[in-house]
Amino acid sequence: MEPVTDIELVNRFLFYGREDGAYFATVTNGNNQIEKHTASINRLIRGGKGREVVGLIKQISIEGRAPKQGPLLYALALCARCDDKLTKIAAYQSLIEVCRLPTHLFQFIKYAEEFSGETSGWGRAQRKAVSHWYNQPSFQKNPMKLLRLGSKYRRRHTFSHQDVIRLGHVKPDGPHSAFAIRYLAKGKENVDDIDTSDGMISNAYLFVLALEKAKNCSPNDTSLLCQLIKDHELSHQHLPTTSLTSAEVWRSLIYTMPITALIRHLGKLSKLHLLENGSMEEAHVIGRLENVQNLRFARIHPFTLLTAWNSYRRGHSGPYKRLIWTVNHKIADVLETAFYKSFASVEPIKKRILIAVDGSEAMMQPANGMNEVSARSTAVAMAFIFAKMADNTEVVLVKDQLYPINLDQSDTLEDASQKFSINGTCDYCDPCKPINWARENKMKFDAIVFFTASLAFK
Repeated sequence: MEPVTDIELVNRFLFYGREDGAYFATVTNGNNQIEKHTASINRLIRGGKGREVVGLIKQISIEGRAPKQGPLLYALALCARCDDKLTKIAAYQSLIEVCRLPTHLFQFIKYAEEFSGETSGWGRAQRKAVSHWYNQPSFQKNPMKLLRLGSKYRRRHTFSHQDVIRLGHVKPDGPHSAFAIRYLAKGKENVDDIDTSDGMISNAYLFVLALEKAKNCSPNDTSLLCQLIKDHELSHQHLPTTSLTSAEVWRSLIYTMPITALIRHLGKLSKLHLLENGSMEEAHVIGRLENVQNLRFARIHPFTLLTAWNSYRRGHSGPYKRLIWTVNHKIADVLETAFYKSFASVEPIKKRILIAVDGSEAMMQPANGMNEVSARSTAVAMAFIFAKMADNTEVVLVKDQLYPINLDQSDTLEDASQKFSINGTCDYCDPCKPINWARENKMKFDAIVFFTASLAFK
């Protein structure tokens, strides 16, 4: 077996925050453990390959291949605060492309400050990079883009725009970014005196007025809020929390919210009786979920749709059923169809992969973060997704002995679940069985993925 290279270790870290090839669907992958898995990044930086690491971070982020941004931002901050000048320059030059949302920027800054230790203040390189983020070309051309993002994500990871603009000594490079930066830094009063004869600035000022009106609305101002949502495409993050119990407010939001938010709030919308059979809202939601191009453009992963489908068709959320709704079966069906169609937008994995699923009794317990879905069902779903996405995949169930599972491209998830329903109990599952099986059958794989609920394999 060939040794794992440092670049391969960095790839592991960027995708799931660990170097050791083990992923735990628990807090053990959290940031409190993350610093233990960056030795490969440090070795590459010391070996003069820091810019290669930055290039990898940027590529994975732009292509949307990592499930979460956290490890990417942590690695970028590590490169930005290292002692190698060329790596530092490359990291800060990549800030705009990796930190596409204010949330990402704030998280990067949080990590960068952790690397600074007790050093007070920001270095010139970080101030320059942050200032460039607020003055990036797309914001210069359209101040509304920065205003929408900035007002939607005002504070994250203990930082606000006001903090970051002050600490970064951010100076506007032009009138368009000046308007947005002044509003985010000090509020409406700071832009009331700006010349609005420029069409873009005039539109931006009208948007600011709408934000301020929405912020000051009482729960009884439903009609005004709905009109503001319609006229200015406000999101639920722009509205007072007290207004989010109103069915009419959510009715207006249905037509403006991004597809990811729409999928996330289907239960809430049904709870408020907004997706009734034959309603305009039902037709609108079904139309958006049936639009494969929309789902592809929004980079909706098949597992996201699978989770949404499983959650929605249950009719309640969480272990305590805090939110209960009447299931609209047309919506449930279109989510299932969207799940199967979503594989067409995923680039096939050109690797030989062996998927092994633990068949022991431990797999009947709830999966982490999915209290009403068993670990077994989750593992079967992941095996199903891998079989759809990879060109050359073998799937096995590991019990007292090993059972090859033949998943066809035409199979549904229900078909896959039936194929995994093999009689026989198993108290303990030997994780070496898939490896031994591959050796005995002289089968070569680029990766062996083992799904288990047992922490004994840690």
